[in-house]
Amino acid sequence: MIWKVLWDYHKKIENLLNRYTLGESNLLNHIIEEMEVYGAIEDEVVLPVLADYAPQQVEAQQDSHDKIKDLAGDIQNLEPGDPDEARLVKRLQKQWLLHTSREESQLFPVIKRNLPDEMYVMARQAFTVRQELVAARGGMAPPGQYFIGLPTGGWSKSKVVGGGW
Repeated sequence: MIWKVLWDYHKKIENLLNRYTLGESNLLNHIIEEMEVYGAIEDEVVLPVLADYAPQQVEAQQDSHDKIKDLAGDIQNLEPGDPDEARLVKRLQKQWLLHTSREESQLFPVIKRNLPDEMYVMARQAFTVRQELVAARGGMAPPGQYFIGLPTGGWSKSKVVGGGW
């Protein structure tokens, strides 16, 4: 289900940001890469479909998403060891938490209510987007705590069979 894919990304990136703030500064590139994957899934799979059901919320989420992209770009443009890095990452973390809390409270209910069958198709599309981005990086998934991918039980009749994510 697409809301579960997004929720997994929310928690994964939130965890990575928390670890960064606790001193694991080597995670910064991984955080940015995961945000890029998440952003591509939102831009290509989720927001275009939801625009028909909740246009104002989608517009607000797109604005929030654009702020995250801008902050991530600002961070990537810094020289190594730049003292502004910590400040920008803190702003990124704050924007991320705002973005995800709004999405979970405003858009997840729209998905669950209006797209019960499409959720599964959208989840498969999200997996495809992720795989394409991984392939563009040379076929290597970025290192991480866990992998977000297809359910272990497989797909059947556009529904997940045998388990969760």
